[in-house]
Amino acid sequence: MGGWPPFRSRQSLALLDDLAGRKLKVVAVDALPEELVYVSRGLAVLMAQPVYDWGAVGVSTIVDKVHRKVAVPERIELKLVRVGQDNLAQWAERLRAWGFQVDPSAYR
Repeated sequence: MGGWPPFRSRQSLALLDDLAGRKLKVVAVDALPEELVYVSRGLAVLMAQPVYDWGAVGVSTIVDKVHRKVAVPERIELKLVRVGQDNLAQWAERLRAWGFQVDPSAYR
């Protein structure tokens, strides 16, 4: 399940405050800009889907197979990216490169 519903709700600031004093972490799939504050505060670890990379690899593979007549792998595995405090700024840079409105310097 994606973790974005509570991160985008009107209650998201209340959720941040509620989680702050507890000894628990949220682990969720997706790492969208709205979720990064949870990681920066040590409340979450996110498993990001590099969906824009998936699209690029898919199109490149089709071009190789159909146009260039190159043998392509039957299966291409693209793994989730763990986003924690240690690589949060790099993930924010990746999001910005994909067109999201995010300031990576806020997560250094």
